[in-house]
Amino acid sequence: MSIKIKANQIVGLMFTVINLLWIIYQTYFFLAYRLKKDVLWLIMIREGILITNVIIGCIGVCLSLSLLGNKLEMKYFLIFEAILLLIEFYLI
Repeated sequence: MSIKIKANQIVGLMFTVINLLWIIYQTYFFLAYRLKKDVLWLIMIREGILITNVIIGCIGVCLSLSLLGNKLEMKYFLIFEAILLLIEFYLI
């Protein structure tokens, strides 16, 4: 009884963990800004960016879970993930 692990599954699992950590990180800062309430307009702009990053992280988790379940090809996954990362870093 041997377990066969494909490269798609390893990459999918790795990106799932990374995206989940990203969501936790962004949610932490979102809550920290909500509780601080310094400059209202600056917080509102920052909250919009943080919420967008959390949504992008959720999309990344869905993509990586699709890759993990062999529902998505590696090349398409890498293209989608690269686009999501560019959007995230453009917002920061």
